[in-house]
Amino acid sequence: MKMAGLTPEGSGDVLMPQAAREYRVAGDLRRLFGRYGYEEVRTPGIEYYDVFTDKKRYFAQENMVKSIDRHGRLTVVRPDATVPIARLVASKLSGKALPLRLFYDEMIFRNSSTLQGFSNEMHQCGVELLGSRAYKADAEMIALSCAALKATGLTSYRLELSHVGVVEALIRALEVDEDLADQIRTSLEEKNFSRLKDLLAPYGEGPVVDAFLALPGLFGDYAILEKARAVLVPASPEVEPILDELARRYDLAQSLCREDHIMLDLSLANQADYYTGLVFRGYVGGSGEAVLSGGRYDSLLETFNYPIPAIGFGVRVDLIARVLNRRRRPEIAPFYLLYAAADDLPAALSWRADRSDRLVLAMSETTEDLKEEAARLGAQGIVAFEDGDIHWWEV
Repeated sequence: MKMAGLTPEGSGDVLMPQAAREYRVAGDLRRLFGRYGYEEVRTPGIEYYDVFTDKKRYFAQENMVKSIDRHGRLTVVRPDATVPIARLVASKLSGKALPLRLFYDEMIFRNSSTLQGFSNEMHQCGVELLGSRAYKADAEMIALSCAALKATGLTSYRLELSHVGVVEALIRALEVDEDLADQIRTSLEEKNFSRLKDLLAPYGEGPVVDAFLALPGLFGDYAILEKARAVLVPASPEVEPILDELARRYDLAQSLCREDHIMLDLSLANQADYYTGLVFRGYVGGSGEAVLSGGRYDSLLETFNYPIPAIGFGVRVDLIARVLNRRRRPEIAPFYLLYAAADDLPAALSWRADRSDRLVLAMSETTEDLKEEAARLGAQGIVAFEDGDIHWWEV
């Protein structure tokens, strides 16, 4: 089968309504981040494989799109925005005053083992606050997350909070190897709780297995923290101070955002293995996937020999645009067709260059064809440029 007219599995062309909506959503987010004092950076679309695996494997190798450069070195197409920004900050911005506030608007690419309708290509716009472990830094990130979800124009949204320490404490208590630990994290990440049950089956019954199996039900408001203490702390006493910290962040989030927009989900895990504390996800009505994901990653920059704390999040622009387009197709901005005969064309295009109107050059050679072209393209009207005279009329 010839593949010249196809796109690879998990990828696809972005047509006009989706592309236009993504541009608008990204623009709204970029303006929002700028108002909060964040400055834009860009990282290359291709990074060395070692950036993601040198001292710690932050992504499973099978989830990265790999290639070989002309020197035989292994490279990957950017699978994440945060790790390259950590590399950038450590190598090029380590002399800058802290905290640093950076934002990005980039494509990221990951292989999916099952796809299940998901894309390998993701348009992400996000922020990173680097150099502060302060309570205020967490407050700013939570407030900005809610502001980002509101900026999309979707009023039905929620922000779910958790702490990676809950799952990591239970993994340590279970005393499993890293391979099984990764499978447990992946099952939680994918909300595949039947697979989680299968993975834990060889360990029989006990407080740790009971705690893992209870995680899917530990979702809701403040009340679930007491239930969590009863189930999780007997499995691992390490969890108790983590739940105390999470309770404080939950109270903070409720004071920063509307209460009905904030939830707790103690089963949250993340495909990116660099988070160290608070993690959060944002959801909007109409999307089954999280449209916002982030958290605190206080150890990541240490792997690049610049040990500073950080927190950030990314917004899936493509998912939000898809939801908005399903609700209301974007309207085509009104435009006029600009008609000029061959002799008048240079003058007409020079005149056009100084205008702010939306003027589209007509391809018709005769005035008889012009009205048909205007109707076919949906033009609001016609501007005819003849011997220096300009005539406007509505279709």
